[in-house]
Amino acid sequence: MRRGRWLRRRQVHDSVPAPAPARSGGILSTPEHRPARLRRLVVSATTVALVAGLALTGTAAAEARTEGDPMPSMSTPLPTAGQLAGAAAPAAPTSPSASSAAQQRAWAWLRSMMQSSTATTGGTVTPARPYDAAWTGPVRGRWTAPSGTTLPDATPGTVVVDPAIVTAVGETGYRGVVRGSVTLAPTANRWIIQVYRDEDGTVRQVPLQTLVQPDGTWSLDLSSVTDPGAGRWEFGVLDATAGYAPSGDRWPAGARYPGLELRLFATTDRTYPVGTAPATADGSFEFSSSAPGAKSVQLVDERGAAPVVLAEWAPDTGLIRSTAGADRTYTYDQALALQAALAVGDDATADRLADGLMALQTPTGPQAGAFVSSAGQWNPAGGQAMYRTGNVAVATAALVAYVRWSAPGTARNQAAATAARRGLDWLAAQQTTAGPNAGLLTGGFGEDVGGTFDPAAAIAWMSTEHNLDAWQAFTAASTVLACGDCAQRADRIRAGLLQVCWNATEGRFRQGVSAQEPDDTDPLDVNSWGALFLDRIGRSDLSAQALSHTAAFAVSDGGAGGYLTFRSQPSMPHPVPTVWFEGSFGVALAQLRHGDTVAAEATVGAAAPAQRPDGSFPAVTTADPATGYTNDSSTAATAWFLLATADGDRGIWR
Repeated sequence: MRRGRWLRRRQVHDSVPAPAPARSGGILSTPEHRPARLRRLVVSATTVALVAGLALTGTAAAEARTEGDPMPSMSTPLPTAGQLAGAAAPAAPTSPSASSAAQQRAWAWLRSMMQSSTATTGGTVTPARPYDAAWTGPVRGRWTAPSGTTLPDATPGTVVVDPAIVTAVGETGYRGVVRGSVTLAPTANRWIIQVYRDEDGTVRQVPLQTLVQPDGTWSLDLSSVTDPGAGRWEFGVLDATAGYAPSGDRWPAGARYPGLELRLFATTDRTYPVGTAPATADGSFEFSSSAPGAKSVQLVDERGAAPVVLAEWAPDTGLIRSTAGADRTYTYDQALALQAALAVGDDATADRLADGLMALQTPTGPQAGAFVSSAGQWNPAGGQAMYRTGNVAVATAALVAYVRWSAPGTARNQAAATAARRGLDWLAAQQTTAGPNAGLLTGGFGEDVGGTFDPAAAIAWMSTEHNLDAWQAFTAASTVLACGDCAQRADRIRAGLLQVCWNATEGRFRQGVSAQEPDDTDPLDVNSWGALFLDRIGRSDLSAQALSHTAAFAVSDGGAGGYLTFRSQPSMPHPVPTVWFEGSFGVALAQLRHGDTVAAEATVGAAAPAQRPDGSFPAVTTADPATGYTNDSSTAATAWFLLATADGDRGIWR
């Protein structure tokens, strides 16, 4: 799914957990149960050259249509969505084989993207209790450094309580004598101990003080306080020579390790720093206040040339980061990752991803049932109110697939079914009922208008890609969810795609259509995803044309071969010659389902050299300012690699 004015998801630790066990048939199954399609990829230089040399010839895709061939009749009877849903699935061609090790590494990398973008080294940060997004009071907890960490000598706190009674004094109801000392320079008649009570961050003075002795010691009797009120005891120092100003930290802030600190963050629309706290020698931490948003805390070592995060606590939202090094989740990527989890057979991870996807759905208001386009990884509720029909359709289809393949009758399965139905309701509301574009869905809501984002701004333009996505969602839901009108809605989308979005002159899909005229911009993915759609409705003749057209996008760059996002055309005369891996693996899947395993093998084989040692694929080989794609490791690209090479009964859009 490309960036751009209308289509819009942006573009896109090596601490990798061991994959969870999975049922037989996924890439995570034991070797003796792995299907033959997961054999090691062997691609000859000639085969790779089919893509890398921009030649993509030889088989059905290239032979489908030559210049001057008569166009196939558009009146050929087509199966309806209901007939498709009720028919037995045809035998799937063998997936283009990638090595099992390559798939394992790709899946391990994707799972690691559900963790923080910060590489941690095995320590822990544990909050004292749950802190919800509305909480603005103090945040407390405990920390441990990773095993083997050399800690610096601790610097004492300002106020020290006698170790023999420190535990008792820490109790809120303690009313006895307190003894201690200060670490400030001993000065007669200068330092005064002031008593406080702290109730969930609200600190008030208690009418009790004592003078610190010249040797730095002090004592006082808490029983003399008639009514101290609720909260814990705290002891601070006032400087009598400076207008009784506070000096240093209040107890229980004790000895701390110089160079180590805790950092508090709050995530709303994005992640914001809130404050820092010392790493105390007793393993505790405390922030006096926080801010609205999902909370996260890091233990940071600042002793080296650059800060190192030793440990982190953050909520498990079930969201997957879209790009390495960033903390943002795009709904399209979340849905792809869920489809990939189902395809490889990792049901435990699929459960988490389904939870995260459902958290991106808007619960109430005019866009109820739609999915925001993106959100911060730690706060799915903080996403901007931007809705795109394609994102909603891809997310809804992923939830329908999850309902189909997850354990029936469970609370999560039922919640996913409810969320999918709400997504379908929103999609249905975008479907036009009259005019030349009847049956097609409009683009969504939320645009910048005059430099200001307007969540109510409607996108009247109709994207071919969005409608292909919506057709897949409605078709699957017609049986999986027993949706009464889904098959009819899918049939109306099908008719609109063939009558309005298909460019019969060039044998390809156009980018979309407005109320006034077609948008004949030529992107790659409407043809690969379009071929998947065309084969499903029985139009293999048109599918062959769409796949043949993808040859115009073939490119090689950086030792890998694949396809451009947009070929050279008037609206983009000089595209950066960069391989777009998300789109390239989409072509491979379309070739596979069209029955052209040779071409699918060539496409996967040409792209394979770009897989990184950690298992990921970049979004593109060379950054492209025109599309916004970078060569950062990409969840979408890596998920599409798995969807193309681990295709089976649980594959995407089945």
